[in-house]
Amino acid sequence: ALKIQLKAGVRAVQSTPLLSRSGKFVGMFSTHYKTPCRPDDRSLQLLDLLARQAADIIEQAQTQATLRASEERLALAASGAQIGLFEWNIVTGKTLWTAQHARLLGFLTTTTTLSEKYSYSDWAGRVHPEDLPQVEAQLRRCMVSRRPYKYEYRVVWPDKSVHWLVSRGIFLYDAKGEPVR
Repeated sequence: ALKIQLKAGVRAVQSTPLLSRSGKFVGMFSTHYKTPCRPDDRSLQLLDLLARQAADIIEQAQTQATLRASEERLALAASGAQIGLFEWNIVTGKTLWTAQHARLLGFLTTTTTLSEKYSYSDWAGRVHPEDLPQVEAQLRRCMVSRRPYKYEYRVVWPDKSVHWLVSRGIFLYDAKGEPVR
């Protein structure tokens, strides 16, 4: 590398390691100069700031890539096992469904990752009308008793076909003991 840099006219190099907030090495930021020099303290401070920002951006990109790969593996596992996974935020009312969960309820979906497209009311709208009161009562009982939820019920798809599902889950609580998810 030295021969190449000298041939290119480089006469000084200042390098700063790019470290993540956890201290993991994620790269190197180097500044090349055509004349011999030593950067002053202000320049070094600015280079350190730039290195910190670059390390944060790299770490964020790596984390997002890892998360996407994990979500894809989860979706493939759920699809292969023919199980649906969901999360219901009781406080906000938002839900997060796997594509397989949507398909088990008769929704047509082409997504392969977790989706916020569907809601609690979408789920309730697919539960057989004769089963919905008992299913929701069981949900409330489990929420209050802090016991795992397990219930077998029917769902009605748009083509009017009836399908049996078994739902299992647990509730998560905040510091005050209120159910939140």
